[in-house]
Amino acid sequence: MVKIQPFRGWAFDTAKAGDITKLVTPPHDVISEKERKAFKKLSKHNIVRIILPEGDDYSSAARALDELLSKGMIRQDSKLAYYAYEQEFKQRGKGMRRLGFLALVRAEPLGKDVLPHEQTFPDKVKDRLLLLQESRVETSPVFGLYKGNTKITKALARGREHPLFEFKDASGVVNRVWPVYDTREITDFFKGKKVIIADGHHRYTAASKFAESAKSEEEKFTMMYLVDISDPALKILPTHRLIEDPRFDIMGFIERASEFFDVIKVKDIDELQSRLEKHGKHSFGVHTKDDSYLLKLKDAQHADRLIKEGSSDWKRLDVSVLHALVLDRLLGVPKERIYYAKHQDDIIRMINDKTHHVAFLLPHTDISEVVKIVENSELMPHKSTYFSPKPLAGLVIRFIDR
Repeated sequence: MVKIQPFRGWAFDTAKAGDITKLVTPPHDVISEKERKAFKKLSKHNIVRIILPEGDDYSSAARALDELLSKGMIRQDSKLAYYAYEQEFKQRGKGMRRLGFLALVRAEPLGKDVLPHEQTFPDKVKDRLLLLQESRVETSPVFGLYKGNTKITKALARGREHPLFEFKDASGVVNRVWPVYDTREITDFFKGKKVIIADGHHRYTAASKFAESAKSEEEKFTMMYLVDISDPALKILPTHRLIEDPRFDIMGFIERASEFFDVIKVKDIDELQSRLEKHGKHSFGVHTKDDSYLLKLKDAQHADRLIKEGSSDWKRLDVSVLHALVLDRLLGVPKERIYYAKHQDDIIRMINDKTHHVAFLLPHTDISEVVKIVENSELMPHKSTYFSPKPLAGLVIRFIDR
């Protein structure tokens, strides 16, 4: 079973360190090199110096932490707590509010009580492990999901009126954090529970490897941000596919695609996005500089028949259908020529500047589909889940030895 426990977190003292918006960042794996440099310029105390040390100089992260400590830029909570973390945001114009909490979770190997849904890569795990070994601190929580209830929601709400931090970040998300000192009910609830990792598989795997050589109980835990899987504000955004092929023939492709898909020509990418949400599962958008089409799979049994690997649930995932029937069967596109974009503006830019010639748009993945795949002991296809917004790095800091 999953074991969780409260901890005495550290946080920036904004009276000394400055504006919290200039100190925190998104997780390391969504920060570009350009953004890393921009975060460094915001403040010499920005957490990016710790999560993304320049030139993979992991010892520099440890030095940055020592500086924060010696100058009193961060301070530790006087009591054990869980840290409620609420994010308020808009998606497609609709206001949402997602509530989770930060806790220490025993870092057992993946697959028993903490369940993965994505593949991990050894070089990325090694990077996070080396950083953890050198710095002995966690600033960016692993994003996990659990099956909760209203009692836990009520327990987390206590103290909301006295937040440790409350601010709007650069992406427009309102971040609100407060300590929850009455911890027993939450701790007891998790006995016998399982956790699914939403984001941070490499960080979690690094923590579990770190725990294998633990010399103390503290080294066996990792910091996680836990969200009720039934939270209506828990959303997965799609990651769209683009290919680079100046000879791409849209009309020839549409003719071949009509064997498996109903095809509807639409005005532009805006209408395409709107229709994708309405048509839902097994609908795909095709967008070039001059044309936009909606594809709707005629029969889900096409996926069962033509996709050779995986369970029926895996075969019927939108990403599986797109790759197997469209990118592989109809186009024969090698993996190295597939590119990814999360935002419509990026798709338009990449198509208009002719660096890419056709985009394939996906609808969002429902969280219930991820749960089915995990319960089947399978992994989701590559680049099929993008949980948004992500918990920020640097809001609550956990020192292993303090």
